[in-house]
Amino acid sequence: MSRFGARAYRRRQDDDPQKRQADLESADQDREWIARACYGDERAFEQLVTKYQERAVSIARNFVMEEETAKDVAQEAFLRVYRSLHRYDPTMRFYTWFYRIVVHLAIDHLRRRKRTPQNFAEPEAVWEHPGDGPVELLATTEVRGHVGQILERVPEKYRLLLVLRDLEGFSSKEISEIAGWNHATVRWRLHRARKLFREQWESAGLPTEM
Repeated sequence: MSRFGARAYRRRQDDDPQKRQADLESADQDREWIARACYGDERAFEQLVTKYQERAVSIARNFVMEEETAKDVAQEAFLRVYRSLHRYDPTMRFYTWFYRIVVHLAIDHLRRRKRTPQNFAEPEAVWEHPGDGPVELLATTEVRGHVGQILERVPEKYRLLLVLRDLEGFSSKEISEIAGWNHATVRWRLHRARKLFREQWESAGLPTEM
């Protein structure tokens, strides 16, 4: 799918009334589980874990580039959510609140790692949602390892956008809620993030067409 085709496809998804209805029903179910969990229903919280665990690990993996570390980040995020359920604002969508915690924990891990010299192996991350911009190059196994190395050169706020939008496929509205930025800021920073990524990619002498 071309860059512009991918963008048009996501717009059609965002405008799909059936998808919007499904999202509303999903959000209502989440609120019900949270309300039950607040009253000690452990099974209700387990339902939330089952529903969001895979995506949480995927998001974390695209930041930390290590499978086991990503699982640890996701587990810590669930623990923090469980301890903070009483502070959840039901006017917000649960998953954007939860993924904000995942992102913050993943970035915290990266900051700690930068302060601790380590010998890194090849990145373990596997991206399954290639999107707009230079990260379309993820479509081939040959270049996936390079993508992780280039992402590490991109400042955190721009890396966050590349991960959430291009690798994970979140809408601009969802990213606004996760990152706590307004829509205009998301759009401007995403444009800048893709430009920085491509500049770093090309400066490393990596192929721009596969």
